[in-house]
Amino acid sequence: MIRNFYRIRLTGSGRAHWYAFIMLLAAGIFSAACSRPRTGAEAAKRAREAMKQVKSWKVRSADRLQNQPYTVETIKEYVCPSRMRETSSYLNDPGARPYPDAGVNLIIDGTLYIAAAKNPKWERVGGKAWNPLKECAAMASGRDIDTMPPLGNWITRSSIEGAQRDTRSGRCQEWQLMPSLIPGEDEIICFGVDDYLPRIYTRGTATIEFFDWNVPIDLEAPKLEEKP
Repeated sequence: MIRNFYRIRLTGSGRAHWYAFIMLLAAGIFSAACSRPRTGAEAAKRAREAMKQVKSWKVRSADRLQNQPYTVETIKEYVCPSRMRETSSYLNDPGARPYPDAGVNLIIDGTLYIAAAKNPKWERVGGKAWNPLKECAAMASGRDIDTMPPLGNWITRSSIEGAQRDTRSGRCQEWQLMPSLIPGEDEIICFGVDDYLPRIYTRGTATIEFFDWNVPIDLEAPKLEEKP
């Protein structure tokens, strides 16, 4: 009886529905495989298109100073079209004499505010400040900019696929430029597997991390003489 039951369910309209389900499942698997970038150039082109829609992001870099017992960590937060906050701090080696935070720079629509470690209160600096407006415009138009990985190199040159890795903003896929532009310095970009946006850019010993793409960032003009 059980055997006849399944035979009945898979005949006529039941069989048609089952075949339709299998075809849809196969189509979904095929589509997912085809949507995955097959080359570093394709991944970089998708990243460039995705970056045109970006309105805010953060960048972290860490620079080890030669013959010094600390590393300078810098976090830059961008809000297009014209706002940016840069926070620098010292990461001390174990047992080393502690260093104070390096300070904060804040650019609001062309006006520069600073809060230095020696005077941790906001003050407005005279003169014309660097404005992120040009940087945001370059990204929106699909042009390479100094503070981002040089996507044009991956679009015009060969690269090999590397490993996937976890980041604070999800998994990313590595693509290594081949050959390196500078002998002895590997150059690698790790693109987000879901949104194609850059997550990590490595060149030699230098590593830059990109995260919080399009996550709202509150950047407003500070009240002078107050602490950040």
